[in-house]
Amino acid sequence: MRCVRLLVLVAFGGLGGCASAGTPKPAPTAVAPPAAASASPLTPLVGTQWVAEDISDRGVVDSVQSTLHVDSTSKVSGSGGCNRYNGAARTQSGTLMFGPIQTTRMACPEAVMKQEGLYFEALVGARAVEIDGDTLYFLDVTGSRSVRFTKMAAPPTP
Repeated sequence: MRCVRLLVLVAFGGLGGCASAGTPKPAPTAVAPPAAASASPLTPLVGTQWVAEDISDRGVVDSVQSTLHVDSTSKVSGSGGCNRYNGAARTQSGTLMFGPIQTTRMACPEAVMKQEGLYFEALVGARAVEIDGDTLYFLDVTGSRSVRFTKMAAPPTP
């Protein structure tokens, strides 16, 4: 796509440079804007909340919830299990990227911290998502499922 835009600009530059002093320059031709970027893979998830059921094929600690809330197509937040987090989400060359991620800095029992570490590694390592009904998967760079989430019920409206 970039080459096409470059060629169009060169072509317009060439037309302007070839006009003689006595010949009026042609009116600029409108060039259609580049095609809109494909929708973010997070678009269908905006406003939803998810709880991790499995992280890196190691399960999860029963009483600990690692969660994902998709605030918008460019912002996520949740809990790693111990600490709250928020961060950016973007699509680059068709690949989903999370980060930078900001977290609180509380200490929790070792098992909880280990799960949280695995969750944050999977979050920043995710390159795509897969949705199957009320199940969401993070896919890593190899296309393997790194986290399996279940959709959380929406909070009741007042």
